[in-house]
Amino acid sequence: MRLKTIIAASIIFLPSVTYTETVELTDGRVGELREDGTFELVNDAPQLAINLEVLQPFFEPPAGEYNKNSIRFVPIVRNRTGKEIVGFQFSTSFISAFADEVFSLSGDSSKRIADGSQSSARTFYFFEDNQFMSGQACDKLKILEASGTEEIVTE
Repeated sequence: MRLKTIIAASIIFLPSVTYTETVELTDGRVGELREDGTFELVNDAPQLAINLEVLQPFFEPPAGEYNKNSIRFVPIVRNRTGKEIVGFQFSTSFISAFADEVFSLSGDSSKRIADGSQSSARTFYFFEDNQFMSGQACDKLKILEASGTEEIVTE
């Protein structure tokens, strides 16, 4: 009887064994992959600030279907880090001739850029005009683009 109680108690109170695999991501963070498919970061190290040369951005106002206005934007950068980068985050401000911030955008690009190469404008942020809503991003950016006095500051 006592043996059955010990066996029953050990089955109930024994911790369950789970399998986890530790992996290092390309940006240096370390995470655990669990057997059930979940993922948790072990050390959420801050992303490294890298110096990229900011070039003339892709800022184009093409007429879309049915002459609907739109703006396309993406910052163009040159990689001068000495290593290939696998993506970057940016913050851009669109400044008027009166030094007012008209619009700001924070985003990222996950394109690989070899050392010495520059990013491309194959993928971009697209702001489409909505004729029923005023004051939207496209409205603000179209005014800046049409005046030709805008300043685009990307960090």
